[in-house]
Amino acid sequence: MLGYVGFLITFGLTAYFITQQFKYAKVTKFRYYVMPIFAFGQFVYSVRIKETQDIYLLVGLLCFSLVIGYFQTTSFQLQQKTRATQLYVMQGETKVPVMRQIYYSRGGSRYLVGWFLIFLVQLLVTISRQHAGTHQIMSEFLMDVLTSLFVFLRIGDGSSWWVWEIYACSSLVYYFVLIRRHPTFSAAMRQT
Repeated sequence: MLGYVGFLITFGLTAYFITQQFKYAKVTKFRYYVMPIFAFGQFVYSVRIKETQDIYLLVGLLCFSLVIGYFQTTSFQLQQKTRATQLYVMQGETKVPVMRQIYYSRGGSRYLVGWFLIFLVQLLVTISRQHAGTHQIMSEFLMDVLTSLFVFLRIGDGSSWWVWEIYACSSLVYYFVLIRRHPTFSAAMRQT
C-alpha cells in the first residue's frame, strides 16, 4: 500500500513540476544565481577522484552538462510587467504611483527535456556506481522532482558529487547563456 501511495505522490509531484515549466514565475537571484554557485561549491567540496574512471566520469559529465545547459535555454521565455509600488510622487497636485518593472520567466519544453535527460544520466551513473535497486531509483526520482520544485531542499542534500556537478554546471551554463542571449534577462537580474 505504501508503495502505491508513494507512486501516486511521485506522479502527482511530477505532473505539477511539468505544468510549472509552462507557467511564468518571478525572476529571482536566488533561483538563477545563488543556487548554481552554491551547487558548484558543493561539487568542489564533495568531489573525490579515487581512480582513473572518476576522471573520465568528471569530464564526460562536464561536457554533458554544458550541452544540456545550453539546450535548456532554447525554449526560455521572459515576460516584463509594470506594477505600481506603494510609493507615490507628486506631480503638481496629483499623486502619481511609482512604477516598477517585474520580470517573469518560464523554461518551456526544452527545459523539461533537459531536466529529464539530467535525471536519466544521474540515474545511470548512480546505478552503475552504487548498484541501485528499484526502490532507490524511485526514491532518487522523487528527490529530483522535489529539489526541482523546492530548490532549498538541495542545501541539505547528501547527493553524490556527480549530481552536484551536473546541477551546478548545467545551471551555470543556463544562467550565462541567458545573460548573453537575452539583454532583458540581464536587466532583470540586476534589478531583483
